[in-house]
Amino acid sequence: GHVYVLDTNGNVIMSDEKDKLGKNLSNIEYIKNAIKSTEKNYINEIKEGKENVIIGYAKTHNGLTILATVPEKDYKANYKNTVNKTIITGISLSVLIIILLIYLFEVLVSRKIKNLLNVLEKISNNDFSQELEIKGNDEIEKIKQAINSVIKEQKEILYKLQNRTDNIDSNIENIIKHLITRNSKYKDIILDHI
Repeated sequence: GHVYVLDTNGNVIMSDEKDKLGKNLSNIEYIKNAIKSTEKNYINEIKEGKENVIIGYAKTHNGLTILATVPEKDYKANYKNTVNKTIITGISLSVLIIILLIYLFEVLVSRKIKNLLNVLEKISNNDFSQELEIKGNDEIEKIKQAINSVIKEQKEILYKLQNRTDNIDSNIENIIKHLITRNSKYKDIILDHI
């Protein structure tokens, strides 16, 4: 493709084709139409010789016309190349985002599950001193709430059992004292079996 800056008469002021500088190109139909046109911007496809050409031009405020021509085959090749690059870039970014999301999900969920397992292991060893911190309302946080409820209930059961055990121990001790005081002759036998 080529780029031309043309004055109002069709003379080439600037161009990437050095042999066209200073020459008048108003005899070429699409250049003549571009110079005479009142439209400020224009893009079209024309036939130039054997191939189709995409032309585009813009008019400046001082009357110059900037005209570009691109052979259709180059335009389509660049267009396809651009589309392919865009598709590849989009797919690559999507894959990268998916990998990042999977990693973040795994790290966040993994950390929560490890914390849950740690507390559950302690509970299985009768350590009910743990309590899980609730930080949200997702399924894992609901599991944490349920585990906290179990821990609370187990603490209450252990407290009640401890109180009953203490009461039983105290009652047994009172019974033994009573037996010893009533039956002093059996005192040594009773004390030997305690």
